[in-house]
Amino acid sequence: MASCLLVATLSQVDGRTDAVPKAHMQNAFAAKFTSASQGVSSRLLRLLNAVASGEKDIYQFGVFTGTGLKKIADGVRSKQLRIWGFDSFQGIPPETSEEVESWKSPTGKKKAHFLEGGYSAAAALGDASVSSVVRKVAARVGHKDRVSLVPGYFNESLSDELLRDRGLRPALLVDMDADIYLSAMQALDWMFAKRLIVPGTFVRYDDWPRFNATHGPYKGTNFFGQARAHYELSEKWDVRWKLVATGAVQVVSIGADVCAASLCGKAPALREVLHMSASHPSNRDDPRLLPLSNPNPNPNPQPNPSPDPSPNP
Repeated sequence: MASCLLVATLSQVDGRTDAVPKAHMQNAFAAKFTSASQGVSSRLLRLLNAVASGEKDIYQFGVFTGTGLKKIADGVRSKQLRIWGFDSFQGIPPETSEEVESWKSPTGKKKAHFLEGGYSAAAALGDASVSSVVRKVAARVGHKDRVSLVPGYFNESLSDELLRDRGLRPALLVDMDADIYLSAMQALDWMFAKRLIVPGTFVRYDDWPRFNATHGPYKGTNFFGQARAHYELSEKWDVRWKLVATGAVQVVSIGADVCAASLCGKAPALREVLHMSASHPSNRDDPRLLPLSNPNPNPNPQPNPSPDPSPNP
């Protein structure tokens, strides 16, 4: 089992260009490592430990240099549970112009680290070899008996072969730390399609927009980034959620498939809100934690419907 991480790493790098593009070596994050105070909360770790077993896996999308993944591996005690970390390790892929516009500050400044090449682990570690970067991140995360890193952009690495060959299991947790809409959409849609997100799965959003866009086609709403992916996939897959920790939700149902009380009952909602609107059947959560703010009074604004953040009575 100790060789699991190395095998997964080499098999994913093999046959691909190992050299990081020069442009992605010039967009280093301000710090080599993100803060350990970020990432999964202590409350979420307690909930995970309450239901963790050898029947489910943990998936993190957006590893960077491994701080958040190490926090998960250190905090979740089950030794039978496997943990998968997905990242290009050479930075964020290109995003659409409308998303770039949506992330602009009120003064029009672009969010630099959400542009192509942002959050490049290769740049942060000063190493232009993907396989070498992966080994360095793996050594930092540790737990080599149960943590595997899968390098590559998600449209390449998330494949039927990976699902089959690595025996991926339903998710206990999906830690969505891939910052942009494109990456969140690719990863989460694949997880739903392969039935790896199931009733009872926890999903944590690290980069949920906590403000309304001041530029672009979604101006006045938070219908961009991870929030947009969440809304669209909630509707596509008919998902209902409950809010269980800061930035984290648990799947209550996917279509007619409902979470068993033995699973979801262990995660009492901070403020359980399952109010759905006919115009946009996505979840309605506590605006203090997953804000769904939209000041537009029009009940049917375009391009996204106006969220109703009010809880059920």
